[in-house]
Amino acid sequence: MTIVMSSNEAPTSESTVGLIGGLVNDVKDLAVAHLEGIRLEVKEEFRDLKSSIKYAAAAAAVFVVAALLASFSAAQALWTYTALPSWAAYAITAVLFIAAGLALLRARSRGSQDIDLVPDTGLRRLERDAKWMSSKTREAVS
Repeated sequence: MTIVMSSNEAPTSESTVGLIGGLVNDVKDLAVAHLEGIRLEVKEEFRDLKSSIKYAAAAAAVFVVAALLASFSAAQALWTYTALPSWAAYAITAVLFIAAGLALLRARSRGSQDIDLVPDTGLRRLERDAKWMSSKTREAVS
């Protein structure tokens, strides 16, 4: 729809309504596109998290087996090369591994603050375009 006006003619209400309607449709299309981008970003982050959890679980299983073997070896060595009874050697070894586990848990709790599943990039784009559309709407209405 093309409107031809002379320089002193005011736009008709029909053309203003049409412009605002087109602007609303553009805003809707832009919002849908951004929401789709955010959905894809979240999906990708969950896929990466799932993969990371699989590897972490496999590593944990291997470390558990290694820790069991190391604790048996340490307890046997302590029992063999000292005058301690076997139960004391195993108790000392268990306490050492408990201390190591607590240290690992403490280190993990400090690092877990970096986990972020919020689609920051998509939300920043949505905010930027919403501000742009808001300014264009104000210009069109003025």
